[in-house]
Amino acid sequence: MFYVATMPALTWAIVLLATLGWLTIAYRRHRAILFAPLPYVFALGQGAVAGLALYLTAQNSISMAACMTGMMGAQASMLLILVLLGTLFAFLIAARGRLLMVLNANRSFVIAFAVLQIVVTLILMRSAMLCTV
Repeated sequence: MFYVATMPALTWAIVLLATLGWLTIAYRRHRAILFAPLPYVFALGQGAVAGLALYLTAQNSISMAACMTGMMGAQASMLLILVLLGTLFAFLIAARGRLLMVLNANRSFVIAFAVLQIVVTLILMRSAMLCTV
């Protein structure tokens, strides 16, 4: 976690933009699927919050805005990941064949969304860790 906190904000910004770009390309390729617009818009919002956390932390890492963005955002992001994993397992139990078919057909979108969740969580945790140092 020390490495996450000490990595420069510019590196995290580049990783965030690259991941959002990958998700956008995957979304434009798989626009016909029904579940794609909601996660895509949600991911753009998460990217904006993570970008805001990077900006606020770069300005003053112990400001109230940077601390609250990091602490509340990291917990909310981890909670969202747990909810998504629970939903995935519930669908695997209920409709395994159909879910696997949809996931395999849209593999790039699903993987890009999962990677974005990890990147956003790490960025928000970075903001929270720099606040406590």
